[in-house]
This record gives sequence, structure tokens and C-alpha cells, in this order.
Amino acid sequence: MREKFASTDFVRQKRAVLASLQLILLAARNPEDADRHLRDVAERHSSAQLDVGAELYDLWLDSLLATVREVDPAFGPDVEQAWEDVMAVGIRYLVSRY
Repeated sequence: MREKFASTDFVRQKRAVLASLQLILLAARNPEDADRHLRDVAERHSSAQLDVGAELYDLWLDSLLATVREVDPAFGPDVEQAWEDVMAVGIRYLVSRY
């Protein structure tokens, strides 16, 4: 997995992650529009480009939740469930277009 990030510009990567989170939030608000919001992200993460396999999304979500748990003083079961519900919309979409 480490090799996937060998030449990563992490300043740019942070911006890309934030943009992706915003797109996932838009898709979660209106799942029938997921294609409009997430098509380009899915294409970039597909086997044809970055090759982000389905098994990696669980690890990514676990890391994201660990970060939210660490930095959000209001973190609790309801907040965790909200993050999981929203992220599931995006993850399902990306995995379906791998």
C-alpha cells in the first residue's frame, strides 16, 4: 500500500480529500445524483487509474473515524453513525464502479 503514495504531493492530496468529502456529502444528501457528484472520483480511483480496491475503503473509513473520534469533542455513537451512513453512500458508489 505504501507504494501507492510514494510520489504523492500531500498538500494537494489534502485538498483532494476535502473535495472528495464534500462531493460524498452532496451525493449522500441526494443519492440519485451520486453519479453527477462522484463519477470523476470513481473513475480516478478505478482499476484503470489509481486501482483503489474495495478492501481499502474499510481501512480508509476506520482511519477517518479514528481521526474524527480524536478531534471532535462531540464524538459519540450518533456522530459515528452519521459519518458511517454518509460515507457508505460514497464508498458503495466507488466500489460499484471499480
